[in-house]
Amino acid sequence: MDVSTLEAKLFTHTISEEWHLNHPGKLSTRYRSIPIITENSQSYYRFSFKSVLKNSNISILKESRFTRIPLHVHSVIEINYIYRGNCSQIINGTRHELHEGDLCILDTNTIHEILPLSENDIIMTIDMRKSYFSAGFLSRLSSQGIVASFLAGAISMNTEKKQCLIFRHHDAKLHLLVQQLLCEYYDKQTGSNEIIDAYMIIIFSELLRLYMNHQENFKKQTDSGSDLLRMLQYIEVNYETITLNSMAQNFSFHPNYISAYLKRNSGKTFKELVIIQRMSKACFYLSNSTTPIYQIAQEIGYNNLGFFYDKFKELYQMTPMEYREKYSSSFSNK
Repeated sequence: MDVSTLEAKLFTHTISEEWHLNHPGKLSTRYRSIPIITENSQSYYRFSFKSVLKNSNISILKESRFTRIPLHVHSVIEINYIYRGNCSQIINGTRHELHEGDLCILDTNTIHEILPLSENDIIMTIDMRKSYFSAGFLSRLSSQGIVASFLAGAISMNTEKKQCLIFRHHDAKLHLLVQQLLCEYYDKQTGSNEIIDAYMIIIFSELLRLYMNHQENFKKQTDSGSDLLRMLQYIEVNYETITLNSMAQNFSFHPNYISAYLKRNSGKTFKELVIIQRMSKACFYLSNSTTPIYQIAQEIGYNNLGFFYDKFKELYQMTPMEYREKYSSSFSNK
């Protein structure tokens, strides 16, 4: 499928859209079978993706135009991409105006609704199982370090915050990647699932780059504070020799404050963050070199090989050797 064929498909009225044009202001009859939850005097629908995700970890759909999607939650990670036009969403009680090229990542159990879309508003939704987002993304992004791991985990692991991240940068490269993803998804052939997974990794890596280049915009969206990213970057650079005291001295804070701050805002202790960064570096060596595993352990600061193996398996649910076999670059296998 090429882009022109894709766009012809996206702008063609679906059966649902034709129904809503003929029944203005009415919700689809499918809502009769969707459970309603009432909590704190607020009622909302609980969407289930069991059918569409029965045999897949990812689902992509175009949101129906000419109708609203009422307040709802779901147990999947959701990405809304404004392919064309505009979109008004109410997320956790706050109205957000999204425009062409904007992208919103919604955490599980985030209460939100989409106000009616018009003819020229094309909103693409990517729904992913929580396991796909955490295990798949974190393992394959591991070589990018603790900052990448935190940003991925911020959505997939910290469900109590019910948060979202909005990327408001009309990035031509991101748009091209989304187009290629959609072309592959709507015209599946041999190897399509692997290609779709690869596009998702590239898209998320591009989002990570946008995040890093526009940090000030994201500080307003999260409660992690202005120091968190700098602290994570410091750990990422100094992971081999870092101590809590040396980090506290660098930031002119008491060690107890650093420890509590990291735990509160990242969900991880100082020791856990250092371990994650060291393991991230180990993943890079495992997938991009033939360096013996014992030597990799020493390179990242572990003389106790047993401890290294235990922590690695705890993080990635596989041994270092299994990780190497699964993710090693082609040159490493020659």
